[in-house]
Amino acid sequence: MYTQQINASTVTAILPETYVQHTLDALQQAGHNVVRWHARGTLKDNRWYRSLFPAISPEKGVIRVLVPNTDIDKVMQIIVEKGNLDRQGTGAVFSVPCDEIHIGGHFNTSCKANDIADQVGITAMKENLDIIQCIVEKSQTEQISNAAIAAGAHGPIVHYCEGRGLRDRLGWLRITKQPEKEVLTVIVENADADNVFHAMANAGDLDLPGHGFMYQMPVNKGLFNLPSHFDAHRHNANMQQVIGAIDHLMGHDDWRDQSVFEIGGSGKTAGLGFLKKARQQRILEEQVSLTAMVDRDHAEQLMDMMLDNGAPGLNTSYCQRITTDTESIHDNVNLVHEYGILSCIVDNDTAHDILAQVKIQAEQAGIENLCLYLQPIPKVITYIHHPQVEKRRNANELKSA
Repeated sequence: MYTQQINASTVTAILPETYVQHTLDALQQAGHNVVRWHARGTLKDNRWYRSLFPAISPEKGVIRVLVPNTDIDKVMQIIVEKGNLDRQGTGAVFSVPCDEIHIGGHFNTSCKANDIADQVGITAMKENLDIIQCIVEKSQTEQISNAAIAAGAHGPIVHYCEGRGLRDRLGWLRITKQPEKEVLTVIVENADADNVFHAMANAGDLDLPGHGFMYQMPVNKGLFNLPSHFDAHRHNANMQQVIGAIDHLMGHDDWRDQSVFEIGGSGKTAGLGFLKKARQQRILEEQVSLTAMVDRDHAEQLMDMMLDNGAPGLNTSYCQRITTDTESIHDNVNLVHEYGILSCIVDNDTAHDILAQVKIQAEQAGIENLCLYLQPIPKVITYIHHPQVEKRRNANELKSA
């Protein structure tokens, strides 16, 4: 039987691999079960001759824990301290609210209030952040990453996933569409979100068929200290720290507005005015992210349930789940179970329909260790089939031919 939890959030941390195990140990000691997976950062080298080579990709670890909203501050403080997130260029931590969480099996212990000792010197968190996640084929990653950095974001954090759904229904044509995808994660302040979002969308041509999709998710609170460039010369502060200091001195972030500036009477523009010249993008609003976490043995079965009940497509990542009662099979060697994270973006009604049916079918199939949760997605960009637009596009192609 799956139980419903309310007033809970996901807390996600991006850390150098060096600090991941210390953080996991501290969270386990505090009574939390955690999932983790591997990722990589993105750094552009400022030295001219390095521009001929791919971006630097430092190894990162991503961890996620479901917590009651009353415990968010305490859990995030553990991550900040053990992950050394106050150090320059280290990583990030953020919480995203869940509209609903339905859990069963081992997950029943994951989202209960824990007796965590109060932390001394709570680190101040920002409440003006958004998460941008972009799911594309690997060949598009570098171009979109460069666009994000050029628009003022940190180097995206990238991890591997698999796409399911449309490709599986293409028959023999599926050989033209690769199942391997990469997820680019960027954390931005609200003032920068639109510029970064549209720059990444333009770079990836995400409004064209088969080019992936991207969405923006609100953050309750968090902090990020992620770099965008590698420089042979060490500086005492990175660009995000400099911007934060100017915000503090100015008392607002309005100074960051990079709207079009008129130069004399020539009509030329500067800043990010090039975005106005970009083609009109169709954006879906007020969508919902439906995510399922299940042990890998049942992942394929759950994928089929979600697709059969209306999910338009799924992105699947695999992770390790570390629990407070992880079984030890040898000295300092623990048995870690592998889980799948399955997610899709749909409208609110469809998300609830899928969730209701999957709960029934999973229970009938005897799948106990399952967690389903919904999170708000205010903005999505992807290819949207529109007959009139397609008709005009085909006519233009015939004329040009």
